Amino acid sequence: MHRIMIVDDDAFVSLELSELLTAIGYDVVGMASSGKDGVEMARDVRPDLILMDVILPGEPGGIEAAEEIMSQLDIPVIFITGHTEEEFLHRAKQVEPFGYILKPFQKIQLMATIDIALNKKNLESQLRRSQKRLRQLSTYLIGVQENERKRIALELHDEVGQALSFLKLSIGSISKKLPKDQIELKNECKEISDYILQMVENVRRLSRDLSPRIVEDLGLSSALRWLIENSSQHANIETSIEMDDINSLIPKEVQVALYRIFQEAITNMVKHAKATRVSIAAKKNKAGDIFSFILKDNGVGFDLGEYMGDVSIDRGLGLTAMDERAKILGGSLEISSQVGKGTKITLSVPINKGG
Repeated sequence: MHRIMIVDDDAFVSLELSELLTAIGYDVVGMASSGKDGVEMARDVRPDLILMDVILPGEPGGIEAAEEIMSQLDIPVIFITGHTEEEFLHRAKQVEPFGYILKPFQKIQLMATIDIALNKKNLESQLRRSQKRLRQLSTYLIGVQENERKRIALELHDEVGQALSFLKLSIGSISKKLPKDQIELKNECKEISDYILQMVENVRRLSRDLSPRIVEDLGLSSALRWLIENSSQHANIETSIEMDDINSLIPKEVQVALYRIFQEAITNMVKHAKATRVSIAAKKNKAGDIFSFILKDNGVGFDLGEYMGDVSIDRGLGLTAMDERAKILGGSLEISSQVGKGTKITLSVPINKGG
């Protein structure tokens, strides 16, 4: 049996509504006559649903009380309203109630409105639980991915890198043992040695990309500077970097996640944006509880709706992955872009998450 609470300053209306609800089969667990009393009673009895008059005496009024109850207590509210109260409906809609019941009460309308509201609340609860499970799964998968990247990076660095270095030394040793007149063979050894050296550098680069040891060794601030400057050098891009202290405010595991977001963002800018200038700024807000990173370029820009709407596009998937990582950190990611006017990415994370 669903538990329902009534908030109305008219005792006769509350009594009529209570009798009707009881006759239908609902359990009326309380009646309040003001917004203030309604909020306090809702905290105490925790009903499944509240029927609340739009206009109530004192502060908070019906609309404000409903907003407080829904946002803080997560209890659905249906507004009770009369035909003469239309001037309040616009404000009431902004609260997004779970329905409206018109006076005088009709049994069929009352049953239908309550049934729809309870079903809607149940679906919302299921959706939130599903989203929570998906976020937990995403967190787990990202953790597994990072561990696998570290393992592969270590193997590349220790095994493949050392094998290539040994091979380069061996080629150099062979070249030294060749007679002086074997110029052609010596040149071939030199070419092979140079090619191996290039392979060693590629392996080191792959290892760094897979597992950003620079974050663990030097911190996020230095890692981002290196990432931006290194990427811009290859693409001939002018850079501007302004950062407050980051490393002391954000723990290492969060720093790695932030690095991954910017790694994806900067890769997109270099690969797609055709930018000539890139800037990054990082600073705390005035309250000192949020750290924001702003990354901008002057590139070609793109249609955000198109990329986010079509997950088959690599860049759209990249933006989705960035957004998911930001949410896992308890932060937010805002992306604004227009064709021909560049792109701006704002990432905000709570400092207390890393405290």
